[in-house]
Amino acid sequence: NMLHPHHGPSARLPRPSAAGGVAVPVHKNLVNNTGADISLTEFQFGLYAVDASGNATGNAIQKVTAGALGDATINIPVTEDKDLTYIIKELVPDTKRVGMTYDPSEYVLRIDVTADPAGQLSAATSTVLKGKEAEGQKAVVFTNTYALTPTSVSFRWSKTLTGLASVAQEKQFCFA
Repeated sequence: NMLHPHHGPSARLPRPSAAGGVAVPVHKNLVNNTGADISLTEFQFGLYAVDASGNATGNAIQKVTAGALGDATINIPVTEDKDLTYIIKELVPDTKRVGMTYDPSEYVLRIDVTADPAGQLSAATSTVLKGKEAEGQKAVVFTNTYALTPTSVSFRWSKTLTGLASVAQEKQFCFA
């Protein structure tokens, strides 16, 4: 398997940002054995609110597009002393590319916000792969595979010439 020319995940974890929020790096890998020219900028990721059961709800509250190297950043403002939980997943287009297998992974993002005595907020973050929380913190990486299924086609035909029986032996036909 060959990764897209822009190699492997930049395994970066969420980090507090200086602007009073959290910056969550997301990375797209593409396994493409066909040589087809597929830009990583055609892939998007969404940030979703979660319900009481821990499932993504509604439409994405934020969407980001991968850059040429597959990297994107989801920025989440932190404005109050309140813990936050989100789901991050790949946005699969309505019209899927033929031959593309999209990554169904969902990452749970937890932001634990605390305020010091002066009211300054700080955030501790973690991302885990949903359903595999025991594996611990993970970088948010989605890997798609692009492969075309080989197809073969058989044709049968015949050519009948009437009235030219002696000449038919001398004709050549080319089907391209």
